[in-house]
Amino acid sequence: MLSLKLKLYRNDASFCLMSGEIDTNYHISLEDVVIKLCKIRPNPAIIVAHSEALKTTNAKYPFTKTMMKNFTIMQGSTSLIVENVFQDVKPKSIVLGLVSSTAMSGAYTKNPFNFMNYYLKQVTLFCDGIPVDGIPLKLDFNENSGASNVSPYVKMFETRGKWMLDTGNEITRPEFNNGYTLLCFNLEPFFSDTKYLSLLKLKTMDTLK
Repeated sequence: MLSLKLKLYRNDASFCLMSGEIDTNYHISLEDVVIKLCKIRPNPAIIVAHSEALKTTNAKYPFTKTMMKNFTIMQGSTSLIVENVFQDVKPKSIVLGLVSSTAMSGAYTKNPFNFMNYYLKQVTLFCDGIPVDGIPLKLDFNENSGASNVSPYVKMFETRGKWMLDTGNEITRPEFNNGYTLLCFNLEPFFSDTKYLSLLKLKTMDTLK
């Protein structure tokens, strides 16, 4: 028998809701919360085999752990260097997005999921002292000269395991440039959404520029 506990933390109403009114105080009421789980009845032979295996080793449950980190860019700054983006265990992939600090803190007139481009020109992620993909990620959001960000747009599909497949993520190229600018970096030698399990790897150095 496996004991499973879930703990949920709710954000402020100013983060969850959007409104044209500034001086207001909304209240969110959760009337019904449901969590759906799949329960199966295994073959008795499988239960016996598992019981025998657990006599010599611990049970291992593979799961994908997702972490979110916030880094502040000072107003007026045109560059940022972040050391030690992650600690100890190296992640399989990193997704980078820029959002207004006011929206992140919570504001009815701001969308916390509006990942603006802020006219980024270049992003480089170093892992073990080596640039991921070997070269910096070049970007161009200048509409006057013709914004072209095919490479980071394709990389978003590659990192999520959707490139060259009859599927998508519902983000078009114009949307990627305006409001959905999510820069993805794959740190594994294969796409992250494949059926392979990655071994835990310890990092030695990482820098985001």
